[in-house]
Amino acid sequence: MKNIFTPIPWIPLFFSAFLLFSCTRSTVDQEQTFVISQLAKTDQKHFFQDQDFYPTPFNFIIDSNDEIHYYHWQAEGWDRTPPGSFTAPIFCNLTPWKTVQVPDDCIIDFLKTNVLQANGSRITIASQKDTIQSMGFARLYKFLTDSAPDVKFSIRYATFEENTVLYYKQHKILYDPMKIEWDSTKVVFIQPTAVTQD
Repeated sequence: MKNIFTPIPWIPLFFSAFLLFSCTRSTVDQEQTFVISQLAKTDQKHFFQDQDFYPTPFNFIIDSNDEIHYYHWQAEGWDRTPPGSFTAPIFCNLTPWKTVQVPDDCIIDFLKTNVLQANGSRITIASQKDTIQSMGFARLYKFLTDSAPDVKFSIRYATFEENTVLYYKQHKILYDPMKIEWDSTKVVFIQPTAVTQD
């Protein structure tokens, strides 16, 4: 009886390509994995387990899905009480519409256009998770480390307020900070100083 099942030449090629892709993907995943709690011990210049009491002017947040969001914070008029007098990050009046999501493949162009300044910039990158597996963050970290020596940046955990605002944004819930029961152990409210004109 004639064998009707003839070997298909592309099958071995398909499995070889699949195996190569799997190995390559695994290597890439390992290269873009950052664990804050571990790196805080080996790179104390950039990684911190403590939260900032004040946000910096330029802030990125990496959410639980490893997507990157950005917001700018203007400190004018706020009481610059020494951070040592606080027990939690200050309320910075962040809102869902003040944050924008930045695609991974646009992160460097976004940084150059909207963040980097001639006299240097201070940048904070906050994460909702201890382990970061984001190609966008990997690109951002590499660029800041290798190509922006004048830029001061730090990586920390996201604050209670940042997490709350992102939750409302991602779930498309109307945000009204006056109706939220804020945890006083996780966020501190201070009054802006009065701006006087001479």
